[in-house]
Amino acid sequence: MTVAFSTSALELPLKHPFKIARGEERVARTVLFRLGWNGLEGLGESVPLTRYDETVESVRTYFDANPPDTALPRRATDRQARLFGADGLEVLAKSKVAVIGGGGIGMLAIQWLSMLGVGELVLIEPGRIKQENRTRLPGATRWDAAGGDRERRGPEMILRSLGLVGTKKVNLAKRLARKAAMGTKVTTLRTMVSDPAVLRQLVDSDFIVLAADSDSARYAANRVAHQYLVPVIQAGTKVQRREDASVADVFAVVRPVLPDQGCLRCAGLYSSAGLSYETVVGIGGGQRDYGTGEPAPSVVGLNAVAASLAVSFVQFWLTGLRRANTADNLFVYPLDDVLQAGCSVRDSSCPTCGDGGVTGWGDLRPLRIPSPRVTKKSGD
Repeated sequence: MTVAFSTSALELPLKHPFKIARGEERVARTVLFRLGWNGLEGLGESVPLTRYDETVESVRTYFDANPPDTALPRRATDRQARLFGADGLEVLAKSKVAVIGGGGIGMLAIQWLSMLGVGELVLIEPGRIKQENRTRLPGATRWDAAGGDRERRGPEMILRSLGLVGTKKVNLAKRLARKAAMGTKVTTLRTMVSDPAVLRQLVDSDFIVLAADSDSARYAANRVAHQYLVPVIQAGTKVQRREDASVADVFAVVRPVLPDQGCLRCAGLYSSAGLSYETVVGIGGGQRDYGTGEPAPSVVGLNAVAASLAVSFVQFWLTGLRRANTADNLFVYPLDDVLQAGCSVRDSSCPTCGDGGVTGWGDLRPLRIPSPRVTKKSGD
């Protein structure tokens, strides 16, 4: 993963002759530098100084004999290469990972996958940054919550100036990938998972990280995982409270969804009733259960536990280091320092993974996702 470096002579005809006491020039001669890496190209120039007896040829000769150190990207990934190897890094650079939901877990996944050097990330997230969610979003600032997108046009300009409209979460995702400087391309979709454009991106992905809380999002990811054999990892957190509102238990969980195990419907993470409710009543804000079935607090540290488990699963799966017989649900109970694995369940009558389900059918079966109503933007 080195940077390609080259020089060439560039002659630029001057519109008007440049005359001084020592002579006249009609062409500006310079050296053009090109740097290329991972589909990106940078250009620069060096103008030879005649007072130091420099010429285009002498500058090029110098750099041919003393090329710059082009191993910077390799140094940036040296510690990762010691785990994944050069082939593993190349696999990551050519991989496409979709992230459903840009909340506390999803945005951490975007940041870390960018730092791993994943080639393309797709984020499905319609929301914006708000004061109540910015402390759980890596890289988000108070300015983002107060309208820091600088999209100053039309009526939105007034709302932003009043701090009523915050930065789009998808723009934060692009910012995080850009700062990671690993050449990751970020494709963003500010819409619901039922949108045909979203479904096309999910089907075309090498892996899906599910970090959204709606039944329709879980249904879509589960359906794509089985029908198109795209692996999914669902990540969530849960804080259980007693009747007196005191904390009873806290855990983070990741659930692999693979063609031969891990159906979200069989696990009870969505239901026909839940899908119907979202279609008729709509998705409201504040119901941040991330697959747990009840509203719960959201804290960055707990989100990080779930996100790290999910990203670890993705990186080891894509690079071939994941052991095939360890794809169980994984629970972390930080209050008790307990790490627990749980087996996934499968119902032979399930319309998705069952004997008469859609596993492996691909385009031979229609892919229809119920379209929920959105009553208001969610709080995370």
